[in-house]
Amino acid sequence: MLRHEVNLDYGYGTLELNLESLQEEGKTLVIIAVNKLPMYVMTLMEEHLAKPEAKKVVQYLRDELKFKICMITGDNKHSAYKVGRYLGIPEENITSRAYPHEKRLDCREILNEGEKVMFVGDGVNDSPVLAKADVGVAINSASDITVNAASIVVMKDNLDDVLNATLVSKATFKRIKYNFMWAFLYNIVLVPIAMGVLFPFGGFRLDPMWAGGAMALSSVSVVMSSLFLKCFKPLVFDHSIFNTRPDSSNTSPKLNNEPKSITANLYNRIFTK
Repeated sequence: MLRHEVNLDYGYGTLELNLESLQEEGKTLVIIAVNKLPMYVMTLMEEHLAKPEAKKVVQYLRDELKFKICMITGDNKHSAYKVGRYLGIPEENITSRAYPHEKRLDCREILNEGEKVMFVGDGVNDSPVLAKADVGVAINSASDITVNAASIVVMKDNLDDVLNATLVSKATFKRIKYNFMWAFLYNIVLVPIAMGVLFPFGGFRLDPMWAGGAMALSSVSVVMSSLFLKCFKPLVFDHSIFNTRPDSSNTSPKLNNEPKSITANLYNRIFTK
C-alpha cells in the first residue's frame, strides 16, 4: 500500500487494525482504492491451504531424502506461516512478500553458501529463480517463459510427480555409477588379457575373435544394466485422508465456511466519510 501511496489513515483509525486482523486469519487482501483512498476490501482464500498431496510430499522429502524444505511466496506472512505450519515448514525457512527478483536473490544467497537448490514453481513470476536454481521444476505451466527457464517440466498439476522426478533422477545417477564401475572393472581385467599378459605364464592368449566378442559384451551389459530403470515404480500416495474436514480425526487443510477456490468474498464495506 505504501508503494502505491494509498492512505490507510483516511479518517479510520481502526482500518489498518482491521486489515491486519484479516491477514492474521490467513486471508489475502485486495484493496480497491480511488484517488489513493481505500473504497473496498476483498479477501481471497482458497478452499484448501495447500494441494492435497503437498503435506505427504514435503514429509517424504524432509524425512526420507533429508532435504531442507523452504518456502518463498508473495503472500503476506500470516498466510505463509499458516501454510507452513500445516506442511511442517519452520518459520525461519519461510520468506513472505517476495517479488520475483527477491526470490532470485534469495536463491543466489543459498547457492553462495555452497548448497544445491531445487526450486519448484508454477507461474511466470517464478521464471527468474527457476533459471537461477540448480534444478528448476515447473508445474503444469503453459507459459513458454517458465518452460524455457525450468530444467524439468511436470505436465500434471500434481506434486507427486515432483517427488517421483527426484527419485527417478537419483535412480538414474546411481545406475550411471554402477555402469561406470562395471565397465571399468570389466575392461581393467580383460584388456590386459587381450594384450597377452598371461601368455608368458602358460601360453594363454585371447583369440581376436573372442576379444571382439568380449568388447561387444561390455557394451551390451551396460545397456542391459540401464534397462533396469524400467523397473522403477513411482510412489503413489493415498491423499484421501487429507480431504476430510478439520473437525475430524485427520488434520486437513480444508476450511469451513470459506469462499470457494479463486472466488472472492467481497466485504461490503464502503470507506467514505
